[in-house]
Formats: sequence, C-alpha cells, structure tokens
Amino acid sequence: MTAATDAERGRLASRFVRAQALLWILRTDPEAWAKGEDGTDEATIAQAIAARQTARQACDFAEADRIRTALAAQGILPENGPAGTTWRRA
Repeated sequence: MTAATDAERGRLASRFVRAQALLWILRTDPEAWAKGEDGTDEATIAQAIAARQTARQACDFAEADRIRTALAAQGILPENGPAGTTWRRA
C-alpha cells in the first residue's frame, strides 16, 4: 500500500465526516430531534463551543474548524456574534 498524500488524507477525512453526519441523521428519531431530545447534552455543547473559542484565540484554526465540523455533524451550528458564540440546531 502506498502512503497517502496530504490531499488524499484530506479528501478521506471529508468523506468520513460526511458519512458520520449521515449515520447520525439515520440514528435519530425525527420527532425527538425536533423537540430537542436527540441526546445532545447542552453542557457538552458548551464545552465544545468553549474549546473552539480557545482554539480560535490561539489561531489554531484547524482545530476550531474540526470542532465546528464535529458540532455540525451533530446538528449544532455555532454562530459568532458581538456577544460571543451562541449555537442553534440545524
């Protein structure tokens, strides 16, 4: 097997994230999700948002993007504003 290039690894990672998002959607009961009962713990979301903010402040944009992608895969969309970062369900 040959070593993967950075571009190939990036494409594979992107496919993995998309597949993970699809699998999450298929596992979720639509009615429970609509009511906010999808098992997503608000404290966990807050921790992820804080970690993303810390990464952004440290100019670690790859990590900040990774956290945003992981949240998006869970249907959580971080939104930056003058009062800080908030989130909403996709």
